[in-house]
Amino acid sequence: MPPVLEKASPTLLPAAQCPLVLLWGIGVMPACITLDCHSAHPSLVLIEEATGIKFSPGRRFWRRKPQRFTASPCVVGREGCAGGRLYWEVRVGDSPDWVVGAARRSVKRKRRLSFRAREGVWAIERQGGQYRALTDPRLALSVCGRLEKVGVYLDFEGGQLSFYNSSSLSHLHTFQDSFAEELVPFLSTQSSEPLSMWDLDL
Repeated sequence: MPPVLEKASPTLLPAAQCPLVLLWGIGVMPACITLDCHSAHPSLVLIEEATGIKFSPGRRFWRRKPQRFTASPCVVGREGCAGGRLYWEVRVGDSPDWVVGAARRSVKRKRRLSFRAREGVWAIERQGGQYRALTDPRLALSVCGRLEKVGVYLDFEGGQLSFYNSSSLSHLHTFQDSFAEELVPFLSTQSSEPLSMWDLDL
């Protein structure tokens, strides 16, 4: 069962007025995530001190790096998780096109991705006005109201990656899997509207 946003056992992600109180209560600190500029696809521009991205297809100059995505417009976080639990948020705002999730550090960078677990990517998306979990096949998500920020909760040993509407504190989807290597935050977009890693004030 996915973590439920209510007062629950210490191993679950509960909910209340202030997410920070609950995160502290289960020993999970909000992660301060910066994005790896060397991984960013040439059409992605890093903004806000490498905590956000936007799509800019007119860009031409880029340095060749083995870790750079060149087939799909993606970027990963510099910081990863190979054990324990981690929580971060992504402000998706008005962007009509995005993929938010986590990926293996070793995810393929030079071929086009379909953003599936078999490729080492666990994510949800918004595309064509629809929200979906990128399972196989895709699973439509029920979203009440506007989804402005996506909360992502990783329990590495527990094999769970859960997604929340962090404004309404409602659960969106949980992937259950066995994670064998380090996972890093993962973003993809083809919109000029920015996506930003959201730091919770400590």
